[in-house]
Amino acid sequence: MARSTQPSHIIICDASAFRALRCERRRYQGLGWTPMNSREIQLAVSRSSANTACIDYDLLEQLGVWSPGEELHLLVNNQSKRRYTGPISMHVSSKPLPMGSLCNIAPEIDVLSPAMIAAQYANCHSFGEAYAFFEELCSEITFAEPSYKDWLAGPDSEGIPSEELVTESSTSISIPKTRYFKCEAALTPNELNNWIKRINWCPGLIQARSIAPYVLGKARSPMEIMMFGLFCLPMSHGGFACKDGISNHRIDFNEEATTVSGMPYAIGDLVFPASSEILEYKGHPHDSKESRIKDEKREAGLSAMGFRVTSINNEQIKDAAALEAIAKRLYRQSGLRFRYYIDAYRTKQYQLMRELTTWMRG
Repeated sequence: MARSTQPSHIIICDASAFRALRCERRRYQGLGWTPMNSREIQLAVSRSSANTACIDYDLLEQLGVWSPGEELHLLVNNQSKRRYTGPISMHVSSKPLPMGSLCNIAPEIDVLSPAMIAAQYANCHSFGEAYAFFEELCSEITFAEPSYKDWLAGPDSEGIPSEELVTESSTSISIPKTRYFKCEAALTPNELNNWIKRINWCPGLIQARSIAPYVLGKARSPMEIMMFGLFCLPMSHGGFACKDGISNHRIDFNEEATTVSGMPYAIGDLVFPASSEILEYKGHPHDSKESRIKDEKREAGLSAMGFRVTSINNEQIKDAAALEAIAKRLYRQSGLRFRYYIDAYRTKQYQLMRELTTWMRG
C-alpha cells in the first residue's frame, strides 16, 4: 500500500501547548491565535491524527510549539490513532472537547485554548503554582517558554525542586531572579472564570474552579502576583483572605491631590477601597533618586485622597509575621475581626510562598 503523503491534522496539547502559548506572547506581545467554534472543534477532533512522516517539524519549531530534543504532545480522539514513533507523545480524549477549548494557529494545526491550557496546568501543578499561572494569563506579563522538563514536576517533589524541600517549621524562602516579558493579557479574569464554570469536564477542572474566583489579573510583575496571592487567597491555601482587593486600580485625583502631587491620577498595585488602603510592592526600580521623589509626590496625592500606602519590599514579602501585621490592619480598617480558622496556618503560608516562587522559576 502506498504511504500517505497527506499532511496530518494535529492538535497541540499538554506541555507543547503551554510552550506555544508562552512563546507567542513573548514574541508578539499578545496572542494571535484564532478561536474555534463548537462545530470547528468537533471537526478538528474527528480529523486529528499524527502522520509522523508528514508533520512539518520545521514549521512547528518556527511557531514555538516544539524544539529538537523535546517531545511533541498531540491530542487524538481514540486509541487507534496512537503512534509511538519519533518525538511524538500521544494523548487520547474520548469525550468531546468543550466549547472554547481550541484555537487555530496554522493550516491543519490547532492548539488548546489559553483557558484549556490553564485547566491542564492546574491538573499537574500545586494550587499556588496554578493560581500564579492563571494570574499570568490574565496579566500583562509572561515568561519565556520552558523546555519539557519544566512542565511536569517530579513525582517526589510535589511541585518543589529538591533543593527547596524544607521541613514544616522552616521559613526559608528564596525568591529567584526572574526575567519576564511585557505583553497583552491572554484572557480577562471574568472570561476565564465563566469558561471554567460553563464546562462540564476537563483535566484539572476541580482545582481550576477553586482558583478562578480569586484571580485579579492586570499584574505588571511576578512579585505583584505573589503579593496578590499572599493577601487575597483563602487561609486554607496560605493566604490572608483579604476581601475586595482590586489590582492596579486607577484613582483619579481631586484638585487638592493634583496640586500636592502634580499628577492627575495614580495607579495602586493592590487597592482595598473599603479600608482606603493600598499595598505596593517596591522592588529595585524604585531605588533611584528620581523614583523616590516621584513616589513621594504620588503618595502625597493618595494621602490627600484619604488612602494609606504600605510599601512591601523583598524581605517583607518572605516574612509571614510581617505580612500578617499588615493583613490585621486591613481587617481592622474594614471593621472586621482577623482570626485564623485553620490549623498550621504558618506552614500553609510558607508553603504558598514556596509554590509561588516555584512558578517563577518556570
